[in-house]
Amino acid sequence: MDTSFVAPSIYQQWNWLNPTMDGMHQLQNRGNGLCLMTDNNSDRNAVWASECNSSKAGQFWENDLPSQIASHYWFDTLRVSPGSSAVYSSDNNDDYNHHGIPLETHYWNPSHN
Repeated sequence: MDTSFVAPSIYQQWNWLNPTMDGMHQLQNRGNGLCLMTDNNSDRNAVWASECNSSKAGQFWENDLPSQIASHYWFDTLRVSPGSSAVYSSDNNDDYNHHGIPLETHYWNPSHN
């Protein structure tokens, strides 16, 4: 039996910062201090880490939806790309109905404290 264990990297862990925009929060990476950011340039938006800036709407997220993290741009939630580890922000219903992307790619579960 393999008893080895690799602790999750702090670069894969995120903290919710205090709400400042319409009750939404910034998500700050524990490893590098950068905030998760997106834009609203298409129906599938890139997600990246950027210097935290409370005036950037693309850095604000909410987790009021069960198992989903919604961006400040309504109807867009974080998702993984099927078959890869790429993360995007897009509308889950549009992804499913028009592109066949499973709804489960939009589901997230907390796993650190």
